[in-house]
Amino acid sequence: MSASTPVVLVIDDKRNMVRLMSKVLRGDATIRTAESGGDGLRILASEHIDVVLCDLKMPDMDGLDVLRACKRLQPGSEFILMTA
Repeated sequence: MSASTPVVLVIDDKRNMVRLMSKVLRGDATIRTAESGGDGLRILASEHIDVVLCDLKMPDMDGLDVLRACKRLQPGSEFILMTA
């Protein structure tokens, strides 16, 4: 992928949703995935991420908590909160 390809982090505790979002986006972005809020925060702390797609309800932490941490760690990242 080219240097201008956005990096998208998909955070969702449901593996099938992570796979679906990865499949839909893979032609247009570099995809990183996490199956928990904590795993997502570890990625945000160590890698450049352009866009975060995050589930609202997860067992380990709420999507709003991930949003707050994301804005601290990577204030320039776009954040999209998803819910069923």
